[in-house]
Amino acid sequence: MTLIVGVDGGKSGAIAFLAPDAASVRVYDIPRIVRRTRGKERTEVDPDALGALLALEFGGDDVRAFLEVGVGDRRQSTAAGYDYGFANGAIWMAFRLRLPRSAVVLVHPTTWKRSLGLIGHDKEASRNKALRMFPASKNAFAKRSDHNRAEAALIALYGYRLHA
Repeated sequence: MTLIVGVDGGKSGAIAFLAPDAASVRVYDIPRIVRRTRGKERTEVDPDALGALLALEFGGDDVRAFLEVGVGDRRQSTAAGYDYGFANGAIWMAFRLRLPRSAVVLVHPTTWKRSLGLIGHDKEASRNKALRMFPASKNAFAKRSDHNRAEAALIALYGYRLHA
């Protein structure tokens, strides 16, 4: 069996591990750590906790990870764009350290959203779709703020359909 993983990147992103029957998912927020720099608290991806989570979940399975490509937003400041890219790089590296290059697939947001009929829809539409697609995991998407978890689950579903 191949374990399919979906990742919605960024430091507020999420990781979804799809069940073999694609009926449910285990979803985790990206582990974060708070660092104090120049008197300010800054949140960033915790690579050690992320690595431990991946080691725990991967076990001895064959794994295919589908990571959403980080797309900049022209409304973001330079610092926010850097933070987002740095977080995605840390996530990508955590996967690459544990998986062969061919097992880590970068997916553009429009590609997976088009395949699931979500082009032009907001994040709430993604959350509602995840609630419909994964009723056994509905608690993972219970709050409106769980849209990143929902998108990770939908990226995993996209990967499952592509891989099957």
